[in-house]
Amino acid sequence: MPVFFIAPRKFVEFEYYYLPLVPPFAMLAGMAACAYFNSAFGRRWGRMLLLAAVVLLAGRYALPPILKVPAEDRHVIPAGEEIQARVPKDARIIVSHGSSSVLLYYANRDGWNIYLKKSEFGGVRNLPDKIGTPIERLERFRTQGGAFYAISDKNQIKENPEFFSYLSEHYSKIHESRHAIIYSLN
Repeated sequence: MPVFFIAPRKFVEFEYYYLPLVPPFAMLAGMAACAYFNSAFGRRWGRMLLLAAVVLLAGRYALPPILKVPAEDRHVIPAGEEIQARVPKDARIIVSHGSSSVLLYYANRDGWNIYLKKSEFGGVRNLPDKIGTPIERLERFRTQGGAFYAISDKNQIKENPEFFSYLSEHYSKIHESRHAIIYSLN
């Protein structure tokens, strides 16, 4: 817990910065588990039970997420390709794909992510974007250089009708497909 008070903000917002700590902690946990199983079941049976437990838990909890792509994420790669084809390479874009900036990654563009869903944490968890409504955030990012807005999850349109009616009234839609909708903010 003290790490959250002394670590730079990026360590709190992007958990993958902690990945280098996984191997040492895994080794410590393995040594502790090995000592327990060896003392409880004897040296030979303890190692076999520990190995069986690790394999079963890894198979149960690690394999299903690896093998399944959530429905809301299936459009991200094609949406990124459509953005690459229709938006100039040097343009900064504003995107909406959950609370993640993964759409910016697949679009290979610089920009911002706007989290549109209402949630218990009240905004985007990994961007300083909690100030204002989605419309206010869109306009703030537009004044900072955002030239296009793209969305890959069309279900968010139903959840935010006022945001998308504002977009339709003030900006032109330049592309719509089953993977993405792109608006020009100029």
